[in-house]
Amino acid sequence: RMEYCDYIVYGDFMYRFVGTSDRRLSFYGGGGIFLGYEAYDQMGKLPDNIDTGLGRGSFYYGVRPQLLLEVFVSRQVALALRGRVPLNWCAPHGWINYEVGLGVRITLI
Repeated sequence: RMEYCDYIVYGDFMYRFVGTSDRRLSFYGGGGIFLGYEAYDQMGKLPDNIDTGLGRGSFYYGVRPQLLLEVFVSRQVALALRGRVPLNWCAPHGWINYEVGLGVRITLI
């Protein structure tokens, strides 16, 4: 098993497509761009006789379309379900992955 570490910078834009008038339920769509660096075997745990052909690391970039569903269970607390598909055009590990997230959003003000 090879260890790796990602350093990434990204920006997103989301648009509210569908929602109730009281905003208890909202469905957003959007996406963004990202730029990053993926470092391989930073701690030097792989033996010297193993060559991965990857070097020390690589830069990568791409876009990430995403969908978000928010359901407010109270005035300040919402449950959020997010799906994201980063399209990566230059990393050696693959160009498409998927991410799914479930979370809680708390509005303080």
